[in-house]
Amino acid sequence: MAEKDVGMKNYLKCKLRFADLINGTIYNGKQIVKEDDLSEQPNEYGLILEDKKGKKQVVQRYRDIVMKAKTGEYYIVFPVENQMNVHYAMPVRMMLYDALAYAEQVKELERKHEKNGEKLKGAEFLSGMKKEDKLIPIVPIVVYYGSVEWDASQDIHSMLELDDSLQNEELKKYVPNYKINLLNVGNVECPENYKSGLQQLFGMLKCKSDKTAMRNYIDKHKEKLSSVDAETFRLLGNLLGNAEEFEKYQKEENGGIDMCRAFDEIYKEEQEKGRIQGSIEILLDLLKEKGEISDKLLEKITESTDVDVVKKWIKIAAKSLTIEEFEKNI
Repeated sequence: MAEKDVGMKNYLKCKLRFADLINGTIYNGKQIVKEDDLSEQPNEYGLILEDKKGKKQVVQRYRDIVMKAKTGEYYIVFPVENQMNVHYAMPVRMMLYDALAYAEQVKELERKHEKNGEKLKGAEFLSGMKKEDKLIPIVPIVVYYGSVEWDASQDIHSMLELDDSLQNEELKKYVPNYKINLLNVGNVECPENYKSGLQQLFGMLKCKSDKTAMRNYIDKHKEKLSSVDAETFRLLGNLLGNAEEFEKYQKEENGGIDMCRAFDEIYKEEQEKGRIQGSIEILLDLLKEKGEISDKLLEKITESTDVDVVKKWIKIAAKSLTIEEFEKNI
């Protein structure tokens, strides 16, 4: 689990991919944010709260990745939270993160005015910022890559214990809502909106549970899949649950890995394993009718990796009257 989390975090820290993530998710594939427009930001937020008795409490939170983008004359902060497990309080969690981040911006403005020797008065002094001061917008994205469907709320309103009565609908107009921007990597509607390895990653994860759909996707996108970068290849192996198999076929050619060939080899290996397993089950069913199978014999049979040998054993078992006779002839 930790390996997948670290893998996704490191993968998206690449500014090229991060820009692609923003453009594909927020701007529907339009190339608004460029790699050179991004600067990595501190991912730690903290706030010191003090009660009437002067007792202080520190509220501190950490985000996975935070990048600031310059778009024209303006800046936007894009925090990304990588999530492998469904989180039923995610809207509350993300709302707290954003509140701390905005509070930090206000503090920064206050420090800037103090450094410049500007003495704020009245409402501006109480606020810590001038009337004309503006905050940088924060656009968080939750990247979910878990194995089960996301079934948690995506906004505060859907978490509230309120029915759909007309009275409550009127009440909701006055209850501030907060909505998370959820990107479910296994169900991205338009993988084509992404231009980096994210396109292949999202496209193949969409077919994760359907081998026929996976084969069709590979056949349709052979050109792009014939040279995939190593990081995309490794992460895909982790997310598909085939990390060890992918590692074996990680052969770089012409600056990339031929994922089509790798999948063909993995698929053939899985078919071979399936044939061996099927033959072993037939053999064990035959032997159970002839007596008790010892642990030593069971281990020898189940650890066999040669389907031709197992088929030979099936013929011997069919002719043997006892387990002892079978063991003597193999």
